[in-house]
Amino acid sequence: MNELVHTDLNFLKFKSDTYEGYNWVDYIHSNRSKYSQRDSLYKWIGHPGVIQHNEISEMLYNNITGTKKLI
Repeated sequence: MNELVHTDLNFLKFKSDTYEGYNWVDYIHSNRSKYSQRDSLYKWIGHPGVIQHNEISEMLYNNITGTKKLI
């Protein structure tokens, strides 16, 4: 179910200490402790929240503009 995106669209690699790959859901799930540190009420409900939407929008922007800014 996490592999709904066609493999030709794997243009953005998600990388952290706990995950490296092209699956956004797996990236979020593997980084849940990072999100818990930012928001003590954070719980994985199977859908990205505000923190994750902000993170992916910044990743996409950096990828498009060629910026190497760390999140």
